[in-house]
Amino acid sequence: MLGEDAERRGLTYEREMIADAPPVHFRREMVNLVESSAKRRGYSTRRLPSGAGHDAQFMHVVCPTAMIFVPSVNGVSHAPGEKTAAVDLEHGANVLLDCALAKADIVKEP
Repeated sequence: MLGEDAERRGLTYEREMIADAPPVHFRREMVNLVESSAKRRGYSTRRLPSGAGHDAQFMHVVCPTAMIFVPSVNGVSHAPGEKTAAVDLEHGANVLLDCALAKADIVKEP
């Protein structure tokens, strides 16, 4: 499609692959930990796949990881117009805190 659009407009382009990371399936216990913390706090939950490259995607070989997603206003994510309500940021931070304390054995896992 890009080639067809460029040709139609008399343009040229170059393409270079700068990253190619395979998808990662996080450990079930980590995903369950995130989900149980959110549910315990009364937050809504949904398991989502993510195509974006994040530290957790690469760190999972070193230590157990998972991702905590919070809603973006109008669903805009990974773009200049991305905005998240302060309350949703607080909820994500609370879940992260719960998970960190549980993994540090400071509190019982939710």
